[in-house]
Amino acid sequence: MKPALLSDNRRGPAQIWNSAPQLAQIPAINPATLVPKGARVVIIAPHPGDEVIACGGLLQLLSTLEYSLQLISITDGSASHPGSTVWPAKRLSVVRPQESVEALRRLGVPLHSLKWIRGGFA
Repeated sequence: MKPALLSDNRRGPAQIWNSAPQLAQIPAINPATLVPKGARVVIIAPHPGDEVIACGGLLQLLSTLEYSLQLISITDGSASHPGSTVWPAKRLSVVRPQESVEALRRLGVPLHSLKWIRGGFA
């Protein structure tokens, strides 16, 4: 897999990371090494959205390879802004899962092809 490069000429964190010689020494991992064919992929995230932040690229790749995907979100994300009048818990409990759905859609992960358990804890 080739490192992603930004199109402008700035040397931000991505360019520094991508040009690190140590990165070239890391062997590529075959998806079948991580998840043998026929096995189910289970991603457990503490909050909605964390599954995409931590494993978005992996979810996209494994979905493309037609692996069975199981997502587990422990909380509903409603406690992320305690005391906020702009983002009260009731609003966040609705918005956070919607953010995850939109992120997965943008990654091209078909929602009908995965199972999603939402723990519903605050």
